Amino acid sequence: MTTVRWGLLSTASIGGLVVRATRQSRATRFVAVASRDGNRARQFAAAFGLDQAFASYEALLESDIVDAVYVGLPNSMHAEWTIKALRAGKHVLCEKPFVLSPADAAAAFDAAAGARRVCAEGFMYRYHPSTLLAQQLVGQGRIGTLSHIRSALSGTMPAGDIRRDRALGGGAYLDLGSYCVSAARLFAGNPQRVYGEAVFDANGVDLRLAATMRLGHDVLAQFDVGMELPRRDELELIGSDGTIVISDPWLCRAETIELRRDGRSEHLPVDPGGSYALAHDDHDVYRIELDAISTAITDGTELPYGRQDAIDQARVLQALIRSAEIAAPVPLSLPSGRVAVGRTQRTRRTRRAAHHQGRGQHDLTRRGPAALQPLDRQRDRLPGLLARILADGGQIDVGQPRQQAVVVSHHGKDIGNLHAPPQSGVEEPDGAAVVGRYHRGGQVRAGQQHRGGANARVLGMVAGDDP
Repeated sequence: MTTVRWGLLSTASIGGLVVRATRQSRATRFVAVASRDGNRARQFAAAFGLDQAFASYEALLESDIVDAVYVGLPNSMHAEWTIKALRAGKHVLCEKPFVLSPADAAAAFDAAAGARRVCAEGFMYRYHPSTLLAQQLVGQGRIGTLSHIRSALSGTMPAGDIRRDRALGGGAYLDLGSYCVSAARLFAGNPQRVYGEAVFDANGVDLRLAATMRLGHDVLAQFDVGMELPRRDELELIGSDGTIVISDPWLCRAETIELRRDGRSEHLPVDPGGSYALAHDDHDVYRIELDAISTAITDGTELPYGRQDAIDQARVLQALIRSAEIAAPVPLSLPSGRVAVGRTQRTRRTRRAAHHQGRGQHDLTRRGPAALQPLDRQRDRLPGLLARILADGGQIDVGQPRQQAVVVSHHGKDIGNLHAPPQSGVEEPDGAAVVGRYHRGGQVRAGQQHRGGANARVLGMVAGDDP
């Protein structure tokens, strides 16, 4: 087996943890560390038995003894040094949160593609057998249809901790909430709407945050995080027929996960065959993650989480803190993402869509504009038909005031216009106000003003179809 030689950017405590975690690994070996303080780098190298210490990050990136880099720097420095490392020809595993914006995530993966190097975000729990077992149970329908995800992560970060420094990308939503968002997305795909409430300190850093997210398949996710609370690590996956409880979801030290069904509780071993050689300590989860990435590097295989996952994660985190700042829900338009919701849900909307399919309308998104023209004369069928288009990734663009038109498109291609004559003297709800209720599958875009217009009436019919 080829061993990948890793270097550390930073002497932070996470560096010592990953070095110790991979002591016995045949795939991963840490050989060097870099710090802007040469003495600190040398002390770290001596303490952990590393071959080389560098007095600058650039010097490590120029070294031929390093194949890959673990970026453990403050959050605000992640994008810069991830991109620099990739351009220097090094593979990169960057601590979460990967970056502070979707644009930075895209730039990092562009650099990875240009250098033909592996780039990964450090959510170590995703590779651990306890998480894989939970995914398997959900996918098999062992808890019925996944309906709700509840998670928490908190701890005490004292004043002066870099995680409480806004200039360094500090804050509970980034440092802790990133785990909870990642888990919700792992099991139920990307959110379609998020709402967060936060408590900020005098410097504008969120110390506590509680959030609700609406995901696909009518899954709701709720979590809370805090930087001045007792330590808590929690994840529950609640389905129509049962619940999965993971008591240590992020560091994955527990020997079992709990499956609750029919009033009974069953503790399932996470590695019954012993293939992961678990010690059930702080090291397992990092060793498994680093070995998975080292193997991808040596074998030239793709990791299960890549560019789109990192970009979507950054978008959700950005939307969450925006929601907390404006004290209002924020809609998102993202690909559905990875979903393991168990057996297929047949909601009222999908049943209605199937009903309309049976009436000869199932090819709407493929038959072009002509298929939609009769809809102006078939108002009773409009809600279900639009629901079908949205569920298949289509889009409704609400026209400008008094334009009295709704443009329907599917995967970027316009497939028809719907017109509605105004009703004199009838004031309809604001079209923008109903956007949030139907922000699923596809996208509903509001124009500038929609009070009293036909556009609002059409949107109102669609929203009313999904109470």
